[in-house]
Amino acid sequence: MKFAILMVVFLLRMSPTRQLAAILMSRFNSFNIKSRISQRYMHNQKGQGQQVQLQVHDELEQKIYNNLINECKFKVNLEIPSYLLLCVSGGVDSMALLHIFKNIKHKYIPNLNINVINFNHQQREQAKEEEKFVKYWSNQYNFTYYSHDNYFPLLYDKNFQNNARKWRQNECIKILQELPASCYADQAIVTAHHSDDQVETFLLKLLRGAYISNLHAMLPRTKCNNYIKPLLKNVTKNMLIEYMRAHEYTWYEDSSNQEKVYKRNIVRLDLIPLLQQLTGGDNALRLRVNNIIEQSSLLNEYLTTSRDYSDAYKDENTLDISENSHYSKLHLFAQYDLIYELVSRYENSVTYENIKKIVAFINSNNNSTGKKVIKVSKDFHVVKMGKVVKFIEQVDGDDEICTSAVGDTMFTHNKHVTVTTKTSDPESHFKVTMYNIDGSNKQFLVRPPMDGDRFQPPWKSSPIKVTDYLRSQKVSFDSREDIPVVVNVATNTVVAVGSVTCKEYNSKSENVGKQGSYDLTIFIGMT
Repeated sequence: MKFAILMVVFLLRMSPTRQLAAILMSRFNSFNIKSRISQRYMHNQKGQGQQVQLQVHDELEQKIYNNLINECKFKVNLEIPSYLLLCVSGGVDSMALLHIFKNIKHKYIPNLNINVINFNHQQREQAKEEEKFVKYWSNQYNFTYYSHDNYFPLLYDKNFQNNARKWRQNECIKILQELPASCYADQAIVTAHHSDDQVETFLLKLLRGAYISNLHAMLPRTKCNNYIKPLLKNVTKNMLIEYMRAHEYTWYEDSSNQEKVYKRNIVRLDLIPLLQQLTGGDNALRLRVNNIIEQSSLLNEYLTTSRDYSDAYKDENTLDISENSHYSKLHLFAQYDLIYELVSRYENSVTYENIKKIVAFINSNNNSTGKKVIKVSKDFHVVKMGKVVKFIEQVDGDDEICTSAVGDTMFTHNKHVTVTTKTSDPESHFKVTMYNIDGSNKQFLVRPPMDGDRFQPPWKSSPIKVTDYLRSQKVSFDSREDIPVVVNVATNTVVAVGSVTCKEYNSKSENVGKQGSYDLTIFIGMT
């Protein structure tokens, strides 16, 4: 109170100008004091927030390290280094992976040999900037850096993503194959797939009609042990974004991720938000998806450990379907599972619908001795010959040999070959495709059948006359002399016999010996 009275007296003795200046200065000093207090308070709050965030992110790094060891079964040895190849695009997920593994190496695995690979598909101008960006951070952390470029001509072709993924996988595996395995406790390729990606993959498989034991989507470590995904189980995209922002790390956004050209983008941008709304949020949807994935994984594990279909096979790719065979005695679901197990050796994306079609094809007209073919995909088909079913993979590089007349073609081949022979009728031809021929350094001759030719069909235990074979295939007498046979020159034995298929052939009829225009015939060669 006394201080206030003295101030009033002091001001009254001053001139009006000096009074105004003193009042303004007093208020300014008061504001500065409050401002400094406010700034000190905000700084302290920010420091506390950073401390909490850093603690959370330390826990995230530890969680990913635990996933690496426990979920991915990555082997660590204090005496022998382990090798990791990180796939880094420059996006938020993979950049978080790079920064986190730098800390994992520092905190937990000092002798971890970390390498980084970046892929440029040469589809976006920004890709070059991303490449330099990834290289910069790799150099900062003293990681060995690889950059691989490849041009895929059709960005929006439906097979673009699949072809690009296969190329990336092959390039990574090549690097691993060049490593001296004995020098490392373990070696693997690391991708930044997280639990959000797991939901997307599950939904895509569901839309594609995947087999029930294959709905488990991605695994933390692939069966071939090359690829590991330490973020897959319990790390979300939001966790990675928060980690990057807390450390003030930057990243690149790929604009193509927002384009609704690919099915995965549509699932992520449209379907998942709708399902989250219908199920009660992100966590509720994730829980439901993970429960189905877990059931599918358990079923897959049970079938893998308990199935024993060895008695059903004549060899690795040949199935015995005779009346009293192991296959014929199986329950329908077990038949589905057997076919799925066999077909999945050749096809990565096997749908339940395809499995049903193949089983129906195998089980139909089992008393028939004719030859039938069902194409599962461009590169894989199933051939039924009497009581035997062959599963055939057509690989790149198959030779196709054309000849104007049977008998003028000699060829040497190792595995697969297609021989087309034209007849005197310009509208007719015979086309014989032979698979799985052990023909290394062997010569083969295409010629007409000759008296005494004998041939062993896969379903027969011993050779039979070619004429008897053609008769069993219901090839008419007039057509038999036009049928090409393929002969192993060294042994003069028939290894393949063509058959006649008419374009007007009625699928319900077994008679395929009708004269007319001849279409594709597929045969399994034996040597």
